Amino acid sequence: MDVVTAYLYDNLDTDIYMRIPAGLVEFHNFQRQSECLKLERALYGLKQASRMWYERLKYILIDQGFKNYEVCPCIFIKRTDKELVIVAVYVDDLNIVGTANAISEIVSQLKGEFEMKDLGETSFLSWPTS
Repeated sequence: MDVVTAYLYDNLDTDIYMRIPAGLVEFHNFQRQSECLKLERALYGLKQASRMWYERLKYILIDQGFKNYEVCPCIFIKRTDKELVIVAVYVDDLNIVGTANAISEIVSQLKGEFEMKDLGETSFLSWPTS
């Protein structure tokens, strides 16, 4: 699954200001060139954007009963007596493997939170040999 505009979903946890882009200064008739804008949400290219995206995803998955381990923070596992689902996070892509019911359940829950594209079944998965 690919999360569309993943970094743009989150509010920031710190105050971040940016210079007003040149074209915007003339368009809105700002008083001084030295004025700035306070960002309310993350932007692509912002250093904090990837961390904010990951923290939001982590919160949602843990709220759904997933476990996340410090050893491998990009892997989330949810296991019950009959179901298993593993979510591997790579930037804004999610590789979801497990039993069919568990996969469809977490996909529908994530689609309720984010706009997502289904990239189809995993065709190749490499596992480290050492």
